[in-house]
Amino acid sequence: MGAVLLTPGAAIVPHTDDLLEQCEWLAQRIGEVGGEAWVLPVTELSEREEATVRERERASREQEYGILRVEAEALARKRPTRAPTRRKMLALERGYSSVLARDHFSAGGRGSARRAIEKARRASGA
Repeated sequence: MGAVLLTPGAAIVPHTDDLLEQCEWLAQRIGEVGGEAWVLPVTELSEREEATVRERERASREQEYGILRVEAEALARKRPTRAPTRRKMLALERGYSSVLARDHFSAGGRGSARRAIEKARRASGA
């Protein structure tokens, strides 16, 4: 969901209807298996607190984009058999889509990861 961990037991996500629904579903599932979870709307953060949350989220997504870029660049340099290449390309695409869906504050690295994946696709013929 792109949550930012505040403490070992507390995380924060941007307020959207979709994320609220996902959090409520997750809290319900946790309760069903005997745990405790709360969804508590945060109505106000100081500018400093909001900046910290945004920076943490961006840093996490930027790191994920970087991993995808490195993996795509390595794949572009190799000449693997067609089947593993297709599976690896699909994994890269799914990974990119997953990070993109959680990239709430436009982290750096998105474009370079996308370009590296496209280059790997061209190089592999997948």
